[in-house]
Amino acid sequence: MSQFSREFKLKQHTPIIHFEYQTEGATIRGSELKPKLDKYLIHHFFKDNQSEYKQFLMNSQEGEALDYKVHIIQQEVKPKSYEIEDRFPFVLGCTGKKNKGKYRFVYSTKPIILRVTSLYTKLLEIIENNIDGFFRVHNFGTRQSKGFGSFYRMNTEKNIEKELDETFPYSFILNCNLNLKANGINLAELKKMFADIEIFYKTLRSGINNHKGDGFQFYFKSMLYQYTEDKLKKRWDKPYIKQNLLKMNNHGYKVENEKDFLLVRDLLGLASHTEWYKLKNNKDSKEKVIQASIDKEDSEKIIERYMSPIFFKIIQLEDGKMKVYIDFLEKERIGSILKNHFKFSINGNDDEKFNLHTPDEFDIRDFFKYAIENMTLDEKYKHMREYKCINHIYAQLKGEEA
Repeated sequence: MSQFSREFKLKQHTPIIHFEYQTEGATIRGSELKPKLDKYLIHHFFKDNQSEYKQFLMNSQEGEALDYKVHIIQQEVKPKSYEIEDRFPFVLGCTGKKNKGKYRFVYSTKPIILRVTSLYTKLLEIIENNIDGFFRVHNFGTRQSKGFGSFYRMNTEKNIEKELDETFPYSFILNCNLNLKANGINLAELKKMFADIEIFYKTLRSGINNHKGDGFQFYFKSMLYQYTEDKLKKRWDKPYIKQNLLKMNNHGYKVENEKDFLLVRDLLGLASHTEWYKLKNNKDSKEKVIQASIDKEDSEKIIERYMSPIFFKIIQLEDGKMKVYIDFLEKERIGSILKNHFKFSINGNDDEKFNLHTPDEFDIRDFFKYAIENMTLDEKYKHMREYKCINHIYAQLKGEEA
């Protein structure tokens, strides 16, 4: 191999959600990988010291584009792509009539080659020494923070699981195997795995209220709700929205002063548009469901660029089981949404707008620690799948179960 190039073999651990799945050799796009790698090297290796990295810059030593090229070689000319079924866990925004055929899962069973070329041999050496760290904390494609598009360098000399255990503060193992089918990915196992991760995520953010008939099948109060009341000494936003926009009865509790409420659920992922549903007369009938579209506005346009600060990295272990690692994205991300007011409106009606504000401070690591230490389950649900899933994951996070 030339002194002006380096090659790395990558293993794909989870499918990437791709909008160019029909393209020959569809996989990670170089236009996504290189800017991420540039930023990673500048912030993590060079520590933002421009005097250290300016010698490697393109464009007359301005900007943050380092002078090297990436070539991504998909060894499967036509890698398998799979239709994303409606209501697949974590990917609602990529399904439905509006997105029919727009996205598909793409998964390669063969190694993917990443070739990096540059006239700066020192820069190639730096990339080689930092490439593993880069892939540890990055996924690719759509919904990447939720664990899709996970790749990692194939290296028989290193214990990948040990490396990741030393990098990530939290992890848990799910007993599923995506490669049970020799000719591709096992979609049933894939759906089960992401359904389990989604259940866990809901315990943190929204809570779980799965209805069956006139009662609820499984109920779990959000840990974020509990944290807001216990540590922030406020109430979260949901009851205020229900009463003031949806005109729903909060079990007889009257919501009055908006200053008593905080917009906290959006700290774990913010969307400008959400759909709410309620049943007319508490009847379990699809024909009697009221749908409400709730929109948020902010003058700083934070909504357009804010995603959940919780990051999942999923790796397939040697025994076929999937290990889910959890980390938290940089503090600057969550800092951009704090101390802000957001305007809410329903069904485009500007006459019924109101404001809610986010907290002045919020420590995602403190919240996560609180959730692990304070999570409890109602034993009346112990025969249900959600109970078993939550119990299995939290036991590992607490260090009670291998």
